[in-house]
Amino acid sequence: MGNKRALWKKKTAKNGPAKAPAKRAASANTCPVFAACRRFVHNKLRLPAQTFNPEHDICYCNHCAAQDADRYYRGGNPYLVPKGWCGFSLAVDDHAFTRSEVWDKWHVAYHGTTMETAKNILDSPEWQLLQPGDKTPKGFEIPIRQGHITRSFERTNRHTNATEHFDPGRQVFTSPSIKYCAYGTEAQGAHRGVYCDIVEFEGHRFCVAFQVRQQPSTYCIGQQTVGASEQIDPMVSNDSLEFYTERRGVIKLQRLMVRVLDDHEIARVAAEKEAVRVAGIAAGTDEEVRAAAEAQAVSPEDVGRLGRFLPRRLTRDATDAASLAGDALRGRYRPLAWPAVLALTGALAYLISPADAIPDAIPVAGHVDDVAVLTGALAPACIISAAVCVVFMQRPLHACIRSRRAA
Repeated sequence: MGNKRALWKKKTAKNGPAKAPAKRAASANTCPVFAACRRFVHNKLRLPAQTFNPEHDICYCNHCAAQDADRYYRGGNPYLVPKGWCGFSLAVDDHAFTRSEVWDKWHVAYHGTTMETAKNILDSPEWQLLQPGDKTPKGFEIPIRQGHITRSFERTNRHTNATEHFDPGRQVFTSPSIKYCAYGTEAQGAHRGVYCDIVEFEGHRFCVAFQVRQQPSTYCIGQQTVGASEQIDPMVSNDSLEFYTERRGVIKLQRLMVRVLDDHEIARVAAEKEAVRVAGIAAGTDEEVRAAAEAQAVSPEDVGRLGRFLPRRLTRDATDAASLAGDALRGRYRPLAWPAVLALTGALAYLISPADAIPDAIPVAGHVDDVAVLTGALAPACIISAAVCVVFMQRPLHACIRSRRAA
């Protein structure tokens, strides 16, 4: 294990960060954007549960991946992080991938596709990207999208500056940039992109793609062929955006990538609902909060929010106590436990007095006597006050405070 870790560190030092942070997988369980994409996959694709391996799902939405690097490395080759997308890991044959060194040496790339094509590919026994005109075992023919180049021709490859015979009808295309795969989907009023289509679900617009592993030295690199005049991805030149190969079996599917085009709206609505929920907890009575905690209905996040709320609660209770003290001095609140008042008064006097049993100048130990005196005064004071309230008013102390607050 130590040797593997040392080798991993060596590769990371050479190539830069080797993989995305592990925390991204954990965030997938709580992100509202990922939850929307998961519902889309479940309700629209309707694939068997064994198609996916949720243990390796990753959320790269604009909120979860905001602090991530834009580029990582696999097999010594850089790939661009698919920011804005959610990744649903496929249940691949891990032993076969390990045996072929797919995880360690094959490059990461992306393949834009339509929802129908993605469903038919994942519904077939062999998860393979097919060439245009190929048919899946169920008879689905891989189409060439309208507007794409269909004929072969001679061209100058702007990545290599070499002349080549380019036949798009016999190639499988991938890209190091998922932005290129989804090109055209973000246009105002667009119904489809060049490679992806746009699907409406729950009032939002979604598109899909594949994250794949591609065997090194089995593909060519060339310029974009979508007719773009602008820079498609600031991280890679337009002259190096397309990977293409005629070989079969050199591309392995790794994840189904899903993007909701208006993810900011989903995040905004989720934040508003969370604010309302937190406000409801803060406004709840002691009994309601206690019941929720006992029923384990309060999550760790809620506990943190309650912790931020407690100072306000203590300030309010201190104000009520001062009000009760004022009423007692004016004679408006008669069932007062004077022994408790005297005990607390003596304890406060001791705390204020410069004469201590243990000097305060001594670290830690200098405050032990203060804590002991205050604790000794508070315990009987609470018992006496509660007993007086029960005997004279037939209700507990916090009920007296609440009735006073209501008045």
